Amino acid sequence: MGWTNYAGKNPVEYVRRYPGRTLTTHYKIRTHEDAQNISPIIGQGGYDWGALLSANMEFGGTRWVLVEQEEYPNGLTPLEAVAASKKGLDSYLEKYRTH
Repeated sequence: MGWTNYAGKNPVEYVRRYPGRTLTTHYKIRTHEDAQNISPIIGQGGYDWGALLSANMEFGGTRWVLVEQEEYPNGLTPLEAVAASKKGLDSYLEKYRTH
């Protein structure tokens, strides 16, 4: 998903275009140097993680989400950054558990 976003494409459109083909989804963000308000941490900054997760669940048939962290904003260590992304992902997943 990160490289799709980096290329200026919308990952949600790809998930919808190829239904049932994202049983396992790799989540990360690759930010452009000139990107504003986009955080590589899931749930933070201007990326619509909720729309992506929704498309994965509704159209992609996603059963597994893999989180990769290659950017560490605000002085976070790699483990702190991935822990923050997992916390963000968990908050989105919680919305699906309650519905």
